[in-house]
Amino acid sequence: ISPTGTLTNPGAIAHTEQAATFEDTTIFDPTALGWHASFAFTPNPPVPGSSLKFTATVSCGLCTAPFNFAWDTNSDGLTEGGGTVNPFTVTPPPPIVNRVTLTVGDAAAHSVTLVQLVPFAVTLTGPASLALNATGTYNGLWLGGSPTYSGTFRLCSGAPSTQLRVCTNPNPAVAGTALQTSTQSNIYRFSGLYTNKLTITTTASGGVPATSVTATLLTNVTGTKPAFSVVAAGNMSSVQVNHPITYTGTASYAGGFNGYPAYSRSGDSLINGTAPALGTVMHSDTRIVFVDVATGGQGTTANNLWDPSEWIFFCSGVAPGGACTTVPATGAFVLYQGIGTRPAAATITKRDAHIDCVCTNNAFAQGQVVIYDYDSTNAAAGVPYDVFLSFTFLFGDGTQTQVSASGTTPSGGFTATTSHSYISPGPVSPKVIVQETGTPSGTPQIGPLSAIVEQGFTGTITVTPPSTGITVNVTCGSATAGKPVTCNATATGGNGGPYTFTWTAPSGSPSTGSGPSFTTTYAVKGTFQVTANATDTASNKGSASVMVTVAPQPIVVTVTCGSATAGKPVTCNASATGGTTPFTFSWSAPGGSPATGTGASFTTPYAAKGTFVVNATATDNNGAKKSQTAIIVVAGQPLQATISAACVNALATVTVGKPVTCSATASGGTGPYTFRWTAVGGSPASGTGASFTVSYATKGTFTLTVNATDANNRSAATSVTNFVVSGQP
Repeated sequence: ISPTGTLTNPGAIAHTEQAATFEDTTIFDPTALGWHASFAFTPNPPVPGSSLKFTATVSCGLCTAPFNFAWDTNSDGLTEGGGTVNPFTVTPPPPIVNRVTLTVGDAAAHSVTLVQLVPFAVTLTGPASLALNATGTYNGLWLGGSPTYSGTFRLCSGAPSTQLRVCTNPNPAVAGTALQTSTQSNIYRFSGLYTNKLTITTTASGGVPATSVTATLLTNVTGTKPAFSVVAAGNMSSVQVNHPITYTGTASYAGGFNGYPAYSRSGDSLINGTAPALGTVMHSDTRIVFVDVATGGQGTTANNLWDPSEWIFFCSGVAPGGACTTVPATGAFVLYQGIGTRPAAATITKRDAHIDCVCTNNAFAQGQVVIYDYDSTNAAAGVPYDVFLSFTFLFGDGTQTQVSASGTTPSGGFTATTSHSYISPGPVSPKVIVQETGTPSGTPQIGPLSAIVEQGFTGTITVTPPSTGITVNVTCGSATAGKPVTCNATATGGNGGPYTFTWTAPSGSPSTGSGPSFTTTYAVKGTFQVTANATDTASNKGSASVMVTVAPQPIVVTVTCGSATAGKPVTCNASATGGTTPFTFSWSAPGGSPATGTGASFTTPYAAKGTFVVNATATDNNGAKKSQTAIIVVAGQPLQATISAACVNALATVTVGKPVTCSATASGGTGPYTFRWTAVGGSPASGTGASFTVSYATKGTFTLTVNATDANNRSAATSVTNFVVSGQP
């Protein structure tokens, strides 16, 4: 309405245009009676599911009292039940509240109509606490905005809705509806604090754009199977005021938890088929199992990692979620064919939630793309995860700090470290709270995540008063088993020095020392304490300790093989250093028979000459693996020509003019073979082919020779020598 009282957009309001006066906060005055009307509501913004009070303010100098009211909360032309009073209170939904129309009339049947679009608001209600595997009911409520409404719930991580290992109803949809409520049920398979979400979107209408609002609700799922476990630790159990202590938080996902099944080539391993596009949704099923043929399945129960020697099956004859601990006699087909013979029925299997399939409608079939998804594995080999976690360290003194995902130093993706200095003495109980925050840069955005929260505790840390003596600071370099590590100490306080230093390092070699620098060697990996003691010239003393984490040496595998000839056995030997002894070895030798084996020594023959690859994999006592290959060049057997025994016998009694037919064979070398005969004094005197007939016209002593040539033009000859041709009998 313009300042002059004309409608600048008459189509926006249904009306009869008349000359009148207007209230700039309401609408035009249709009867020139002096209407002044408006209405408001509280609370503003509104809260779905809570009481909503509408109050009209009306005055009219020429109207006839009393006023009457008709409230229509959704402009459907119907007055809501009880909607004839002022103020008017409802608790929606129901009724549906969005475009509210108020008609105010007087006793003389004059009326004025006011319309107001209620701001869009969404709430999500449900259990704040829920037991593991119990059913929780979640109710989404919304009001305001313009229908129709659509949206989705997010009750746990998993996409699409067929990803049911984390919860039974991950992300149900709200289809286009004019209603303002939706109820969903859900069962959680893992404990933790879940950030549940409901996002509802309105429809653009009458120049008002579409609006999306997200409501959140925390549900603490209690139980003994957390989505991920959190371990928190300080590098010392006692620390002095104003001295730093280092806290480390480590999070590890539970086996079977896999809320982020999107293919990320940076972290996932393509097992079978053609690589899908990044972000392609994968499907998992508890009936996908794998079998290590090298151990007949016996070793897979302790091996959580797939490797190319293992067969992957889908147990289609087993009910969803059912056990598939052995290969069934029927109803199991191969998703991936590993090295070696197909495992027999009843072979022990290993179930692993990290083996996923890119398939249609969650229907697993032979020939589909099979992925080993590293999302929630122990990434000892430095394989990245598909999700980041944030670590909030609560130090127990009322202060805290958050280590963001991008600021962590990931060790397998889920370890964060921070330092803190206390200003007051006393016992404190620090803890770390870990929450999902998103996916790492450069990988597909899986979200929105469920923002699951777990926490871990360090135990009590004793903060001691500041020392009146000497303060010692100790730093040590990185340490590897079998290699020296150097620690350095400095001191302040006391009489100002100079200071003398002594060291103790149990398990180190040497275990004691003196001076501001100390070098020792640890034979094995582990965490060890090093203590430096400082004394000044007035015999004031102080000490400090640090924990040295000794990493194992990397595994180095050496493979040697003897010379090889086709058809004869060749032996290869493997040895390993580094890691943690003892080692076990497994072998693969495609083309050999056998093609696999175990032990430090492995023997196999090759049927034909050629170049072959032998692979030895060493596994140390901690399950760490390292492989090394060797190239074997298999030589062919030497070429050899042979004249048949029948020929030799015939030549021993040959007489003048009597023909003798001889045949030759060859072995070794590379077939096929050709033959050339020489018979000096015979007729004919030469010939070719595997068979040759000759006769002699005169008596005497003669020699018959055959020369065999193989496909590589190598030759070998043999002869029948000094046989005597006698006269006619």
